[in-house]
Amino acid sequence: MIDYYNEIYTRFGTIRRARGFYLYTSKNIRLIDMYLDGGQSILGRRTGQKHLVFKQFLDRGLTCRLPTQAEINLKKAVNNFFPLMQVRWYETQKKAISICESITAKPAVIWKPFLPDKKIEENAFVLSLPFPADYGVAVFSSELTDIPESDALFPPMLQTLARAFFDLAAETKKYIEEKQRANLKTISLKKKDTDKKTLDNLIPYFWEQKEVYLFPKMPESAYTDFFQSALDAHILIAPEYHRPSILPRLNIYTELINFLKTQRGKV
Repeated sequence: MIDYYNEIYTRFGTIRRARGFYLYTSKNIRLIDMYLDGGQSILGRRTGQKHLVFKQFLDRGLTCRLPTQAEINLKKAVNNFFPLMQVRWYETQKKAISICESITAKPAVIWKPFLPDKKIEENAFVLSLPFPADYGVAVFSSELTDIPESDALFPPMLQTLARAFFDLAAETKKYIEEKQRANLKTISLKKKDTDKKTLDNLIPYFWEQKEVYLFPKMPESAYTDFFQSALDAHILIAPEYHRPSILPRLNIYTELINFLKTQRGKV
């Protein structure tokens, strides 16, 4: 993994704030964020109501192991995606993976947002979280019994995860509707749309695209140079070769387009 922390710091200093799909540095430089906490900020930063509900739970003093609405809400939010599954949450994703593997006797399947809704055959699998946390959320077939109970986790964080999954459900619906409209060619050709069309033509030179996920096509030996060139152009891509970058939802893609044009033939 590339040391992206120091790569950013030596170029731009500290990050002062993050919003949407941008990072803002102490040197007044804005970076496009295509890493997004390894996909855990896939909806963008400071979007939706996640941070508000976290503060609300703190203000109510709900900070210890008590039966709160957060547990009910997290189950409801996850059941939006998997209606007939049992929902559990654990202290770490590693623990959730271990529990699923003990049930399936196979490497754990990890579900990711926005990928085509193919039926997952396993009766236990782990969910990628739409919020940066090391907790593990897993779902289990309704027929399974003796599933380890959920861990006692910080209630404000459970409520935050619930809100994040509710937001993800809404964004997934919007994403599907936008794709359908685009396929029907009903979107007018504004600058936003022509930019996106140009970008769509450039992406295959560098990445294999699976919905919002971008997997590098260049050899692994060339990836560090590509990462550093992107950062020099104020774009943060995934610092790990085997972890996809995320295509952000921007109004215009001029900076990304200009960078990719300069890289054609170099990787």
